[in-house]
Amino acid sequence: MKLFQPNIETFLKSAETGSFSKAAAQLYISVPAAARQINVLEKELGFPLFVRTHRGLKLTPAGQSFYTDMKKILSSTDLAVQRAREKAELQPSRIRLGISMLAPGTSLISEFPTLRQKEPWMELELVDYRNNVDNAHSILANLGTGIDVVQAFYDQQLLERTGCQAYFQKNMPLRLAVPVRNPLSEKQELCLEDLRGSAILMPAEGLFKEMDAVRQEVRRHYPEIRIEDFSVFGIRIFSRCENENIALLAVDDWQEVHPLVKLMPVRWNHTIPFGILYSRTPSDQVRWFLKALQQAETKR
Repeated sequence: MKLFQPNIETFLKSAETGSFSKAAAQLYISVPAAARQINVLEKELGFPLFVRTHRGLKLTPAGQSFYTDMKKILSSTDLAVQRAREKAELQPSRIRLGISMLAPGTSLISEFPTLRQKEPWMELELVDYRNNVDNAHSILANLGTGIDVVQAFYDQQLLERTGCQAYFQKNMPLRLAVPVRNPLSEKQELCLEDLRGSAILMPAEGLFKEMDAVRQEVRRHYPEIRIEDFSVFGIRIFSRCENENIALLAVDDWQEVHPLVKLMPVRWNHTIPFGILYSRTPSDQVRWFLKALQQAETKR
């Protein structure tokens, strides 16, 4: 339940961080949206709240007074809500997590019981979807409709193609998947030297910048390694990896995708961002969920 207009929360965050961009990141909204909310609030109040400088935002005397009073009001409101919650049974609110073979949401699902201890209103619904080019793109482009969030690897190019945004959790190591019948699967760790004269399956150039970096390293230093392109990750590409007995560029979250393919650590520093993908206009439930997740991760 929101007791105040969103622009009040944006004002408080902007005052505390001294920056629209930092406030927007914490509130999971865009920077232009944060700036618009402050402009609307200043127009409604009839006086400026901030002095905008190249170093950031500084509260005006009126803005400082407004900030101090609003913090007191919010503190009293939080206490009132807490007392009311103790007297009433909270209505559950569902977060719909999209899962697929390549985006199983394993770490988020395992962490959810801890999140629910803090936020008992929260329920998790798993929504299965198929990983193909059209379907995966459509789901990410329409997050908030049918599916609220997906936990997966991403990069800026993916976010721009699909129009969603991401809550960053970690940099996930890139791996090489090899068939278990391949002698390379018996090693503790691989290096690109091991693949001379062989091939690596990679997503088409331009799809993921971090994976393109692997391609560039292979081209520059290991021309004897063939690069074979594919358009989308899916079970078929894992089957091709096994059937043709060649390596596949993969991520650390795919240990259980194919029983005849083994994920191997590689002696390199290539990683890709991993986190929660969600709509650029998230619901209150999704925003609360991400805030609870952020608080839980900060305490670890």
